[in-house]
Amino acid sequence: MKLSKRLSKVAQFVKPYRAIVDIGTDHALLPIYLLKHKIIDSCIATDNKKGPLTRAQENLTKHGFQNSAEVRLGDGLNPLTPNDNLDCIIIAGMGGLLIVDILEKGKTLLKSNKRLILQPNGHLEEVRDWLSSNYYEIVDEVILKEDGIYYEIICAERTAKLVIFNEVELKFGPKLLNKNDQVFYEKWDNLLKLKLDILDKIPDTDESKRKLQKEISMIKEILIKKD
Repeated sequence: MKLSKRLSKVAQFVKPYRAIVDIGTDHALLPIYLLKHKIIDSCIATDNKKGPLTRAQENLTKHGFQNSAEVRLGDGLNPLTPNDNLDCIIIAGMGGLLIVDILEKGKTLLKSNKRLILQPNGHLEEVRDWLSSNYYEIVDEVILKEDGIYYEIICAERTAKLVIFNEVELKFGPKLLNKNDQVFYEKWDNLLKLKLDILDKIPDTDESKRKLQKEISMIKEILIKKD
């Protein structure tokens, strides 16, 4: 089974943990890949829709992993219990605000969890802010482009102290800022052009113009460092 480039990157962050929870598993492609390549021993796969969860169970059975993976129906972390092995929780392919909401509502279930692997579709600042406020340290980040779409994946681990990020780190990613990744610069260069075009269309009296000007200045500062 071949994973998309996005899910392949997510899979790389699982080691060294041997048991995972895949929230919003859909067809269970990621758990099957991890089990097939002996990266994990077991997993819990959840989804909030019966259709995808049924297909997930069928796929797991088809590949012979029905005894290594348990499927559960429910929203977010609700299907989990404090007795579950929560070494590594994966939430990929959801909106950033939804991911924050899932983590916030499931905070009591995260106490034993060591690693979070998150791939938010947008609102990455809010995700990073939640992590820094809830005793998670971002240990790595990657950015990639697949089918014309930019994806960022955040790997965070529980820590004993709060890790505070500044405004620039929240926006661009504390690890990505130091990687000199060409995909990173390509993404922000494209966004800069888009935002400059929008800026020209906003009246000077509009409150949002100042906010956009500040954002443009931040992006320009990052792109200057590339040169």
